[in-house]
Formats: sequence, C-alpha cells, structure tokens
Amino acid sequence: ALLCQAAEHEYADMPCGIMDQLITTTGKQGRALLIDCRSLVTKPVTIAQGSTKIVVTNSMVKHDLHDSEYPQRVQQCKESLDAIAKHFGTTKRSLRDVTMEEVQEAFDAKHMSELAFKRARHVVTENTRTEKAVEAFRAGDYDTAGKLMCESHQSLKDDYEVSCEE
Repeated sequence: ALLCQAAEHEYADMPCGIMDQLITTTGKQGRALLIDCRSLVTKPVTIAQGSTKIVVTNSMVKHDLHDSEYPQRVQQCKESLDAIAKHFGTTKRSLRDVTMEEVQEAFDAKHMSELAFKRARHVVTENTRTEKAVEAFRAGDYDTAGKLMCESHQSLKDDYEVSCEE
C-alpha cells in the first residue's frame, strides 16, 4: 500500500491518503476493513450474515483528483491540531489523540476558526462512529450501523464538505 501511495505522490503528482491503497491491497470480499492510518494495521471486520444487504453505489459524478481539496483538508486539520496544542500547551500527534471536549474548549476559547473546528469535529466524531460501527457490524446490528453511516455522511457533507448533491 505504501508503494502505491508513493507512486501516486511521486509519479502522478497526486497528494493522497492511504485508505484506498490499503483496502485495495488488504480488503476481503464480504468484510469491512478497519484501518489504523497511523500504524497501517488493518483488521477485517466480519459482517454478520442475514437478510440485510449492504449496497455500495457509484454516483457517477465526475471528479478530477488533481483538483482535489485533500491537501487543504489536511492543512485545515493541522491548523485545528495546532490550535488545540496552543490552548492546552501540549502536543498531540494527530486529531485521533484529541477528544471532542478538547476541540470544543479550544474553539470556545477562540483559538481556532470555525472552519478548523468543523474539520476537527468531523475527524474526532468519525473516529468514534467508526469504532461503534465495527461493534454494530460484528453484532449484526444493522439498524445502528445504518444510522452511523448516515451520521458519517452528514458529517462529511456539513463538517468536512466533501459530499455531493447526488
């Protein structure tokens, strides 16, 4: 996965994360994949068999990754992390090391912009949703998993601003 990412960075001049490469190289049919982007450890998540089906669709909306706002999102998340460090006088490696209470407190103290707050809120709450979704899938609790996926999309749309109308 790291070689694939390096090729995209160096040869395609495409700044990108690691999730697509990890799912492509380690994903298994019929399973979700829990990805730790820090350690690059992946864990397949068995989705309980039953009458519920998970459908993934392609919106067919054309987008050019070279025009992606991925680098801006990375920078905005770094700004929120720097604001939290300034407020608390500590250093955190990434937003996964931060609580929503810390994000809120730094924002309320005017140490971060509303945009940085929204980006941090998405990341912190998405990490929590992901952990809960793994538990729900393993338990066969598709109602909870579905609600979490809807919340995830809403956060991507409103806080991370990477969704589309379709």
